[in-house]
Amino acid sequence: MKKRVSVSAASEIKLLAFMFMKTARQDIGRRLKARGAGVNPLGFGVLNMVRHGKRTLSDLSRETMLAPATLVPVINTLERKGLIERQRDERDRRRSPLRLTKRGEKIMAGISFIGENDLITRNLKKLGERDVSELQRILRKLVGGLIGEKKMKEMVESHMTKAGD
Repeated sequence: MKKRVSVSAASEIKLLAFMFMKTARQDIGRRLKARGAGVNPLGFGVLNMVRHGKRTLSDLSRETMLAPATLVPVINTLERKGLIERQRDERDRRRSPLRLTKRGEKIMAGISFIGENDLITRNLKKLGERDVSELQRILRKLVGGLIGEKKMKEMVESHMTKAGD
């Protein structure tokens, strides 16, 4: 028998998730600014994915769960700044794989997705291993229910493999 969850509880969880993500973006933004990277957190996310292998707009859209129309201006800005370049796929001319330029590689060197001094990392340490494991378990279950367990596992596995964690 499933327990009833109130709209109030769902609303609070949604708000807390928003606050969590905003803090994560601010942490990345601070690190980017300190390094003089000249990109925003979304641009960093795109660069980070491209750093780990060629991606097309469709790949990025699927992996970020953002519409191509949202990503096109980001990609255009990164290209204009000389951080990425579009390549031609000789086998499929409709595809334009993206890759980092030397300048993009230089900016991305030494900038991690999450840092030891990020607020999230520091506060997770305060929670302790048991609570962090429980939070991971619950978030996996929730996100798996939202986007599908298979897709959630693929995305987490792909990111964790690339992040080296």
